[in-house]
Amino acid sequence: MTPLESFHLALASVPDGTRLRHLPVDWWDGPAGVWRPTVVEGAAVLTTGTRSMVDIAVPAGSVAEGGALVHLTRVVPIAQLRPSQLTSELVARFFSTRYSMEIVDNLRHRVARFSTDERLRLQDVMRELLAAYRESHDSWLEAYTSGARADSFWGRLFSDADAAVPTIEPDPTAAAAAGELLTELGDARIECSPVAWWDESSRRWRPVILIGSSSDRRRFAPASRVSILVPVPSPHLIIVSGADLDPLHDADCRFSLWATPVMARDLLRITDLLRAGGLTQEQVSGQPLMDKLARMIHGALCEWGQSFEAGLDNDPPPPRVVPLPPSLWGLSADSVTSADDANRR
Repeated sequence: MTPLESFHLALASVPDGTRLRHLPVDWWDGPAGVWRPTVVEGAAVLTTGTRSMVDIAVPAGSVAEGGALVHLTRVVPIAQLRPSQLTSELVARFFSTRYSMEIVDNLRHRVARFSTDERLRLQDVMRELLAAYRESHDSWLEAYTSGARADSFWGRLFSDADAAVPTIEPDPTAAAAAGELLTELGDARIECSPVAWWDESSRRWRPVILIGSSSDRRRFAPASRVSILVPVPSPHLIIVSGADLDPLHDADCRFSLWATPVMARDLLRITDLLRAGGLTQEQVSGQPLMDKLARMIHGALCEWGQSFEAGLDNDPPPPRVVPLPPSLWGLSADSVTSADDANRR
């Protein structure tokens, strides 16, 4: 099986079509004889066998009422796709900005419960994202419209020696931080939940990520041993007692604490799909869109790390060692007081 066939099989066999979303690909427009850069929007849920079609993003080439930019979707055969060779840095800026806006929108129910300062900060971020989205849209529209001419679908394969996947030099710091996070999580399907962890050494609550669901109260039992992800000095897992954790109120969260695991899972699944298509890890990291996702994760980790270092101004947990009542030993409170007075004399 060729790398391209492996890539097609990976897309055809993913049960949940939404897991294909944001995958950078080139689409072979046969009648025009060109490859066009785009991303997969998703596909129908797979019930039996394998799928043969997916949805890709297509520029509408117009501006909707009110000045909003719009794009359409087009159903195309998986056999007409390849891992992207045409997503330039400018085109990647459009898709990464669009992705960032989607994350904020998907977590809007959380944002509504954040502190006033955090909500105002996110409003400023959304304005900046919208401006970048508008500015970068034309880059994608131009690249998609012009395409890259080829004699045939087989004329420009990423595995050809004379048509290797073009890459950029990724940000080494961002790539290292994202790589460490992905190594610690290890599974794109893993569930993560922001919680507060009582750091006994500094006697501070710190925002961390619980590996698993915080809705399972058994995870907070004293006898429970759970894994949490901490951001400093680099992302790593530690094992703690469930008694040292407490559900984290949204008002105590920075947006990055919710967004970091979401972006990490997305980067993991997209990486797995591109690797299934025969790309090396270096080629995946050097894809402009993947580099931008890594930079986003690095920025979120830095912000979370600052919140972690600052800690939370919440009351400490009740003491674990509680004096036993005198009655347990067959004594009365008066007899204990009398004995204490005698010892002091």
